Amino acid sequence: MVNGRGEAERQAAAALVEDVGRLRKDDAVFHDVLGFRGSRVPVTAVVADLSDPKDPGLRKAIARVKRAAVRTSS
Repeated sequence: MVNGRGEAERQAAAALVEDVGRLRKDDAVFHDVLGFRGSRVPVTAVVADLSDPKDPGLRKAIARVKRAAVRTSS
C-alpha cells in the first residue's frame, strides 16, 4: 500500500504501484532479485490516503487484509 495524500503525491504513488506491478511480472528481474526463494503469491497494490476513512483505495486495502486474515485463520 502506498499512502498518497493530495493529487501530486497520488500521481507519484500510482506510478510507483504501476512500476512494482511491471517489475513483478518481469521474469528476468524476478529471478535476479528473488532467485529460487521467490514465490508468485498474488499481491494487491493500491494507492490510498490513510488519513481519509472514505478513500476508496483505503477501503480496498482493508477489504484485502480482511480476506487474507480469514483465509489464514481458517
